[in-house]
Parts: sequence; structure tokens; C-alpha cells
Amino acid sequence: MSDISYLLTGLVPASTIHRIEAAPREYLGLPLSHIGVDSLSTFEILDRIEERLGYELDYDALSYESFSTLGGVMSLLQGSQGNDHGNSPDLR
Repeated sequence: MSDISYLLTGLVPASTIHRIEAAPREYLGLPLSHIGVDSLSTFEILDRIEERLGYELDYDALSYESFSTLGGVMSLLQGSQGNDHGNSPDLR
């Protein structure tokens, strides 16, 4: 399962996930709301990131921009918020 699929399954339609996986770089700068993610689903995505990384994110250190776009959450999945654990997201 790709990281995109892991983060979005059950939160947006499967057809949306397939479109994003076919051309992920076209979607990285879009707000999550533009791909069908509502505010509650955003928290689910953050929870999934924590689960995948194995540690809690420092919400005090996060800016809105760091989790408002697909690119932002993919960066969080990499652990780029000061917690570099060597993880790299799978954009397939």
C-alpha cells in the first residue's frame, strides 16, 4: 500500500486516491479540502502519520501549512518536523 493510499483510504473515494496516485506531484500543493478531506479527516490523517512513524507529533511546533496540503502531510510522514527517523514517503 502506498503512503498516499495509507493516509487517505476510507477518508476520500477510492477513485480520488487512484487519480492522486497516478500523478501525485500534481496534487502536492492542493489544500486537503480540494481532494475531499474535511477537518475531522485531517485529524485522522495526523493520527495515521503518528501510527506509521511510531511517535507523537509535536502539535505545538506544527504550523497549519504543515498539514493543510497533501505535500505537507507527506512531509510530516517523512518525519521532517525535527524528528528525522529516516522514513521516506512512497508517492506511488
